[in-house]
Amino acid sequence: MNALSHAFDLSEATILPPIEQERESGSLAIRWNALHEAADALASLAQVERTSHSHDADDLPRRAVAADPARCAMVVQGVDDLAAVMRTGLTALLAVVDAGGEASAAATTLWREFQSGREALRALVNAPEGIA
Repeated sequence: MNALSHAFDLSEATILPPIEQERESGSLAIRWNALHEAADALASLAQVERTSHSHDADDLPRRAVAADPARCAMVVQGVDDLAAVMRTGLTALLAVVDAGGEASAAATTLWREFQSGREALRALVNAPEGIA
């Protein structure tokens, strides 16, 4: 079997605690960046190329906080939901790898889920006012 090894430790992951509903771009930015750090680890497990952070992606927290309160709340909830999916998925994948199993197919599926979730959050922030 050609199992991957890893050096990931999720015990100190910044995506673990849930986001409290707030309108602070700093906290949201920390969560958003932590998601991308987790995605980098996932990309290694999935054996796919890591995506670079674009200005558009890095600007998401600031634009979310500047949006109307309902849209901001949806973005905050979406980031929290995506973090929960990533945390659960990465924990399971690492358990498989630790047991000597092959996790690249499952990691690729989680990678696609991350990308879909990230694009949905970007679309939510970029949607015209009144559409959410």
